[in-house]
Parts: sequence; structure tokens; C-alpha cells
Amino acid sequence: MKKKESSESIKKLYKLFDDSMYLVDESLSIEDFAITVALIVMEQYGTHNYKEFIEIQKTLLDPSGNFQIKEQLLSQFMKN
Repeated sequence: MKKKESSESIKKLYKLFDDSMYLVDESLSIEDFAITVALIVMEQYGTHNYKEFIEIQKTLLDPSGNFQIKEQLLSQFMKN
């Protein structure tokens, strides 16, 4: 998938996830959200993708990580 296509897919998926979470439960817990994402990864992507998925999440969610990369992602994907 080309970078532009990937970027558009991320934006669309983010919007769908965000809207869906509030339709299901406005106060959805982080635990329920994490379990849901894990179920999607298990069912749709398979065990051979677990390591890559976890590494991406660690990079993006590590509070001591590279904030420049995180800011770039936010600015790239969170624009309306």
C-alpha cells in the first residue's frame, strides 16, 4: 500500500474507531479497549503479526520515547 493510501486508511479507521467507541460506551475503559484491539489482531492478522504489532505500539506509547516521531504522527493523522 502506498504511503498516501495508508495515511488515508489510518484517518478513516481512526474516525470509525473513535465514533464507534462512543456509540458502544461513552466511558469505555482502557482495559476493554485493549482487549478489543487484541481480539481484532488475533482474529484478523494472526500470530505471525503479533511481534510487529507490539513493537509498533511500544514505540508509539512509550512515554520516554521519541516525542518528535509521535508529534509527526499526530500532526499527520489527526488533521481533519
